[in-house]
Amino acid sequence: MTHFLNGEADFATIPDFMRDVNNFRKMKEIKFFDQCRLWKSFFLWRRCMRKSKMAEREESLSKSLFITDFDLCPSLIKIRELYIKLSNTDCFPVILI
Repeated sequence: MTHFLNGEADFATIPDFMRDVNNFRKMKEIKFFDQCRLWKSFFLWRRCMRKSKMAEREESLSKSLFITDFDLCPSLIKIRELYIKLSNTDCFPVILI
Protein backbone atom coordinates (compact mmCIF):
# COMPACT_ATOMS: atom_id res chain seq x y z
CA MET A 1 0.00 0.00 0.00
CA THR A 2 1.41 3.42 -0.98
CA HIS A 3 0.23 6.77 0.35
CA PHE A 4 1.37 10.00 -1.31
CA LEU A 5 1.35 13.27 0.67
CA ASN A 6 3.06 16.47 -0.51
CA GLY A 7 5.17 14.56 -3.00
CA GLU A 8 6.43 12.07 -0.41
CA ALA A 9 5.54 8.39 -0.57
CA ASP A 10 4.72 6.34 2.50
CA PHE A 11 4.84 2.57 2.02
CA ALA A 12 2.88 0.08 4.13
CA THR A 13 2.59 -3.63 3.66
CA ILE A 14 -0.84 -5.19 3.16
CA PRO A 15 -0.84 -6.91 6.60
CA ASP A 16 0.06 -3.61 8.29
CA PHE A 17 -2.67 -1.82 6.35
CA MET A 18 -5.27 -4.47 7.26
CA ARG A 19 -4.21 -4.27 10.93
CA ASP A 20 -4.67 -0.48 10.87
CA VAL A 21 -8.10 -0.84 9.23
CA ASN A 22 -9.20 -3.36 11.85
CA ASN A 23 -7.92 -1.14 14.67
CA PHE A 24 -9.79 1.82 13.18
CA ARG A 25 -13.05 -0.18 13.01
CA LYS A 26 -12.63 -1.35 16.60
CA MET A 27 -12.02 2.21 17.75
CA LYS A 28 -15.17 3.37 15.94
CA GLU A 29 -17.16 0.83 17.96
CA ILE A 30 -16.12 2.51 21.24
CA LYS A 31 -19.04 4.66 22.41
CA PHE A 32 -16.92 7.81 22.89
CA PHE A 33 -15.58 7.79 19.34
CA ASP A 34 -18.96 6.76 17.95
CA GLN A 35 -20.68 9.80 19.51
CA CYS A 36 -17.82 12.25 19.06
CA ARG A 37 -19.34 14.04 16.05
CA LEU A 38 -22.73 14.27 17.76
CA TRP A 39 -21.19 15.81 20.89
CA LYS A 40 -19.10 18.22 18.86
CA SER A 41 -22.20 19.42 17.01
CA PHE A 42 -24.11 19.76 20.28
CA PHE A 43 -21.40 21.83 21.95
CA LEU A 44 -21.10 24.06 18.89
CA TRP A 45 -24.89 24.58 18.86
CA ARG A 46 -24.90 25.33 22.61
CA ARG A 47 -22.10 27.88 22.28
CA CYS A 48 -23.87 29.66 19.40
CA MET A 49 -27.18 29.73 21.29
CA ARG A 50 -25.53 31.11 24.42
CA LYS A 51 -23.76 33.80 22.39
CA SER A 52 -26.95 34.88 20.59
CA LYS A 53 -28.97 34.95 23.85
CA MET A 54 -26.30 37.03 25.56
CA ALA A 55 -26.36 39.49 22.65
CA GLU A 56 -30.16 39.73 22.89
CA ARG A 57 -30.01 40.36 26.65
CA GLU A 58 -27.28 42.96 26.22
CA GLU A 59 -29.34 44.82 23.62
CA SER A 60 -32.46 44.62 25.79
CA LEU A 61 -30.63 45.98 28.84
CA SER A 62 -28.97 48.78 26.93
CA LYS A 63 -32.39 49.90 25.64
CA SER A 64 -34.12 49.80 29.03
CA LEU A 65 -31.46 51.15 31.44
CA PHE A 66 -30.92 54.89 31.77
CA ILE A 67 -27.37 54.48 33.01
CA THR A 68 -26.31 52.93 29.70
CA ASP A 69 -27.66 55.87 27.69
CA PHE A 70 -24.68 57.97 26.57
CA ASP A 71 -26.66 61.22 26.78
CA LEU A 72 -28.13 60.60 30.24
CA CYS A 73 -25.23 58.86 31.94
CA PRO A 74 -23.15 61.98 32.88
CA SER A 75 -26.24 63.73 34.27
CA LEU A 76 -27.26 60.70 36.31
CA ILE A 77 -23.77 60.38 37.78
CA LYS A 78 -23.71 64.09 38.65
CA ILE A 79 -27.13 63.84 40.36
CA ARG A 80 -25.89 60.82 42.34
CA GLU A 81 -22.78 62.74 43.47
CA LEU A 82 -24.88 65.70 44.58
CA TYR A 83 -27.28 63.38 46.39
CA ILE A 84 -24.40 61.77 48.31
CA LYS A 85 -22.96 65.19 49.18
CA LEU A 86 -26.33 66.33 50.47
CA SER A 87 -26.74 63.19 52.55
CA ASN A 88 -23.34 63.84 54.21
CA THR A 89 -24.28 67.37 55.36
CA ASP A 90 -26.57 66.07 58.15
CA CYS A 91 -29.06 68.89 57.55
CA PHE A 92 -31.86 66.40 57.35
CA PRO A 93 -31.98 62.62 57.16
CA VAL A 94 -31.51 61.17 53.68
CA ILE A 95 -31.91 57.49 52.98
CA LEU A 96 -29.62 56.22 50.22
CA ILE A 97 -31.20 53.82 47.84
